[in-house]
Amino acid sequence: TGKLAPVLPEKTASDENRTKSLLVESFALHEVHSYIWCDAPRYKEIGITPEENVRVINPQTPDHAILRNSMVPTLLSFLADNRGAAESYGLFEIGRVVKGLKEDGTCCERRTLGVAYYSREESEEEAFLFVRDILTALGGLLKHTEPVFTAKAPAHGWEHPVNTFAVSLGGVEVGTLSVPHPTVGAAIDKKAAIAFCEVDMDLFSSVAPTALKYREASRFPGIDLDMTFAAKLSDVAYAEVCRVALAAAGDMLVGVAPVATYEKDGVETLTLRFSFQSAERTLAKAEIQPAADALVAALATLGLRQQA
Repeated sequence: TGKLAPVLPEKTASDENRTKSLLVESFALHEVHSYIWCDAPRYKEIGITPEENVRVINPQTPDHAILRNSMVPTLLSFLADNRGAAESYGLFEIGRVVKGLKEDGTCCERRTLGVAYYSREESEEEAFLFVRDILTALGGLLKHTEPVFTAKAPAHGWEHPVNTFAVSLGGVEVGTLSVPHPTVGAAIDKKAAIAFCEVDMDLFSSVAPTALKYREASRFPGIDLDMTFAAKLSDVAYAEVCRVALAAAGDMLVGVAPVATYEKDGVETLTLRFSFQSAERTLAKAEIQPAADALVAALATLGLRQQA
């Protein structure tokens, strides 16, 4: 048991309003509203058991006694309720969850964004990448930086045991990106792909936006250099690859972009495109070779081995 004491700082409110606008206008998601307690019967229908947490002293029904510690089960139950509404759609809500009690006996409430996406037209990978792109857009719009995704062990039974990732901004872990545990996904819809994410908006708002930097466009053509590396792709953090490559190659390297991934005979490869350009002259390939050699050596420290 505990007292609810909602507080919404001005900075958090601003981030939430901009987040809602982005989700609706750019990703066509639908906003939903729910209660703060777990709905045990609806959870049960999709194979989720409410996790023990703070309880309401006098609930209207025993099925609504436990306060939720995550937005995800609620959103997944909404997906199950609306699975015939469209072939593909997404839902979101910014609401409260309770992470136990504070020392003073009040509930440890967190303003939390939950997003769930459902599709009978796309693969699970495509659904996962769609939700990842939402998080990337949020980081870019509000914090001027891309989030870093790191594989992590699932904290809840409804999260996939392998495809669960921590989401970090500016070195702060702000949320989770995942797909449902196979039994939960099958209970919702065996023919649909589902992905979801959850972001602690209080932590998100605590991250200071990165200062924007602008580079004057060059009137000289650049050179693109494609390189293929062998690597364990699940261990590759794209943001770290970009950081290391740009630091090693110097000012002539103006961009790093993924081109393709491939697996053959158990060997995974990643092809990256490195864009070189000068503001003063047209570059010759011989000029960029030292920078290319430096970034290859630097990327080797991350486990990326260049292929012939």
